[in-house]
Amino acid sequence: MLFWDHLDEEDHVTNRFILLSCDPGRREWNHPFGQLWIYSTETGSLSPPARPSNLFLVNHARENSTIEQFVLDPAQPLWRPTFRTLTSSYFVAPNSLTRWLIEHKFAALGIAFANGVALSRDGLRLAVASSSMAKVHFYKRDPSTDDLTPDRDVIVPFGPDNVMYDDDDTLIVAGHPHFPSFVAVVGTSLVPKCRAGPFLSAPLQRTRTGSRRTGYDSRAPLSASAIAPASSTDEVETIFQSDGSVYGTATTGLIDSRTGAFYLTGLYEDGVLVCYPEPRSI
Repeated sequence: MLFWDHLDEEDHVTNRFILLSCDPGRREWNHPFGQLWIYSTETGSLSPPARPSNLFLVNHARENSTIEQFVLDPAQPLWRPTFRTLTSSYFVAPNSLTRWLIEHKFAALGIAFANGVALSRDGLRLAVASSSMAKVHFYKRDPSTDDLTPDRDVIVPFGPDNVMYDDDDTLIVAGHPHFPSFVAVVGTSLVPKCRAGPFLSAPLQRTRTGSRRTGYDSRAPLSASAIAPASSTDEVETIFQSDGSVYGTATTGLIDSRTGAFYLTGLYEDGVLVCYPEPRSI
């Protein structure tokens, strides 16, 4: 799941869509592939795009994982045939993509269970989720060389999955707080609700003082401070929390800064969870 913004000549957002993937056969084959959808944040429905754009996505096919490039054009059928398919022996269970200019480079090695990856809007910071270590690794990026320099690590109260920078370059992190329950969901054909549902936290801007606090995230029903130590560089705040009875197996979260709306997808959930800052009639 990601935003697809349509901009005017002055680079102002005129319309915002959400690109979604849907895998009806997920219960039989535990890899995300299948159908692609476009959701309009303006109308709350599926809508065609405004002008052509390129889309790159990970395809976990049974034979091997590939990266597919599509061209989305409203003048044509909603999805045109694949423009090209990229494959490599280095594509071992890829999960996430971010824009990059160079042809090929090993930029950051030794990350345990590297999962989600996101590049900040200014292109100067890269965030990589380490699911097994419950950390998000931050790197400084040199745009002229694409070299990465380790910056800092932030511990989160779950196994982080996908990470996304919002309009203000705040990092949104979705994840799984109780991995055994998550594995139990993966291993059953009925896919029941996960006993320990998703947290969704956002490492916000760096703190100016750099002092380490013992208590934080005070508004959450279960504070992240009870699970993970406070960061000396970032403020961590829980945005959404559930025991799984509402929504489980969270993978990606998005916040629309224009409207305050929050969007969440789950690995084994039916549909997209949408939360609005004000009550409204649906």
